[in-house]
Amino acid sequence: MPQRYTTITLTVLLGAAIWLSGCNFFSGLHSDGKDSSSTVLVADGQAALRRNDYANAAQYFSLAMEHDPNNSEARVGYAHAILRVQGFSLGQFATSFMTAMMAENSSNPSDYEILVPGHWGVTTYTELERIFTEMIYTLDPVVLGATHGPYHATDVNLNLTVGIFYILRIQARLEVLNSDFSIQSLNKSSPEVAALGLRPSVLAQLPDDFLWILDSLNDQPPLPFLLSMQTDITKAIQRLQTAADHADNDMIQEIADMFKDWKTLAYQ
Repeated sequence: MPQRYTTITLTVLLGAAIWLSGCNFFSGLHSDGKDSSSTVLVADGQAALRRNDYANAAQYFSLAMEHDPNNSEARVGYAHAILRVQGFSLGQFATSFMTAMMAENSSNPSDYEILVPGHWGVTTYTELERIFTEMIYTLDPVVLGATHGPYHATDVNLNLTVGIFYILRIQARLEVLNSDFSIQSLNKSSPEVAALGLRPSVLAQLPDDFLWILDSLNDQPPLPFLLSMQTDITKAIQRLQTAADHADNDMIQEIADMFKDWKTLAYQ
């Protein structure tokens, strides 16, 4: 009988301990980043962010995106982790860029340190372009309304950030051309220039580096690159304008208007 009493007592005490501890009893069974649930992986990523463990946070959010590509928390978390690895903050990235741009009154991102590859932990503009492209592919579905979760297509900071990444990617691509191609003269009346869709009346007003880009394309077809640049600037303007439409901030509208003027000057 004492043996039976002891067994029953231990069983009751163990059951009570499990009940009191709740899910914490099983917490030791969970291994970060090993779950197949995007919700759990996002939670792992957020916990890693709180520990300033940005590399693992990026890995967990990336896994969450693999399981659920339309999870906005996973996408925004991944972008935030990647930026933090490079020393930037998703919440302050766009504001810092805007402030610098308005202070310098320049629409040329190369005027700012943000376009120095070393600031992103890379050594070439090709690598830098890849980082900007990854940020665009990660966040664009969110601002296009193709995801679910707490982040939406009208999110001001996300639209502003994506717009800026489009602008930075243009500049990074120009820098790649700067280093990869030699200068060759192109006559403004040449078929190559005419195929670009630029208005001849404004060619003389374009910055020297723009004409230099046409020259530096050498024997490569200039049209695909210029069309790609036109697409990026159009998308940048769309994202910036969405941010301006949903924010009480005149600076955002000024930035959007600045790039609208640049596009009008350059393209028909």
